[in-house]
Amino acid sequence: MQFFPSLKLVRVTQGEQLAAAVEAVGKSFEVLDGAFHQCSKGNAFFGGERVGYLDIAFGCTLAWLRALEKIVGVKLFDEVKHPALAKWMDSFCSDPAVDGLIPETDRFIEFLKLLPGAPPRH
Repeated sequence: MQFFPSLKLVRVTQGEQLAAAVEAVGKSFEVLDGAFHQCSKGNAFFGGERVGYLDIAFGCTLAWLRALEKIVGVKLFDEVKHPALAKWMDSFCSDPAVDGLIPETDRFIEFLKLLPGAPPRH
């Protein structure tokens, strides 16, 4: 299953379907973790020592991931299983090119409540 469809299922399902969607997101993180190791070659970011296109593309999902975890009440990203990606997330969010651009989770959730037809589930 692909990353974004799995995230949507996390948002709209419950029970066993939710558990399956969370597992699918976990498998997507395994693929992303492998891609990070292959692309970064031990560097801080996907393309090396500086934030690049892949970092920005994946980094744009971080606010959504954090909000979804809080809205649904499930843990989607496991820092223990994917320590390299966890370190990348910290490096990405604290990089001067990105610092302050990713909204705080509660504030982002308040924004999501304003979107038509998409009230967060509690």
